[in-house]
Amino acid sequence: MSSTNRGTARKGLDRYYTPDAIADGLVSLLGLAPGRHVVEPSIGGGAFARACLRRDCTVTGIDLDPAAEGLALVDGFCGDVLDTEIGADWYIGNPPFKHAEAHLRHALAHAREGCAFLLRLAFLESARRYRFWSEHPPAAVYVMSRRPSFTGTGTDSCAYAWFIWRRCSGGPALLSVLPPDFGAA
Repeated sequence: MSSTNRGTARKGLDRYYTPDAIADGLVSLLGLAPGRHVVEPSIGGGAFARACLRRDCTVTGIDLDPAAEGLALVDGFCGDVLDTEIGADWYIGNPPFKHAEAHLRHALAHAREGCAFLLRLAFLESARRYRFWSEHPPAAVYVMSRRPSFTGTGTDSCAYAWFIWRRCSGGPALLSVLPPDFGAA
């Protein structure tokens, strides 16, 4: 996820974990009802799983990394979410940017209510994704006015947004900018 390591080696399996305060704030924007089944497809450190558990949701976590701490929090397993057929109410998380579109397409095919992913704002760009956006417009995009830190050593060099898709949305997408203190611990 992070692009702060320019000129250095990236962390294996894109281990750039979302801070808990940010995950909790973003999940609060969904208004999840208790009892919802959520899949976190790249559970990593488990920040989104913890946020969903605080809302009395059932969470299934998946990660390619058998050492991902989040797997111990929930009914989780090591594997590639793209090789699964898990139906759930929601798919929520922070997928590796390199595979974000594949994760999103998978989530849209298997989520009954919706999916929400923290993605680089640059995910909106690219002629290659134009067709995707035409076929799958989001219900809401919340732009983060403050860049998060995924390394704990300063903010990232990219802008981020919380993209939400809902099965029942029918109107134009909500575009909102979150205040700079959003997700501050």
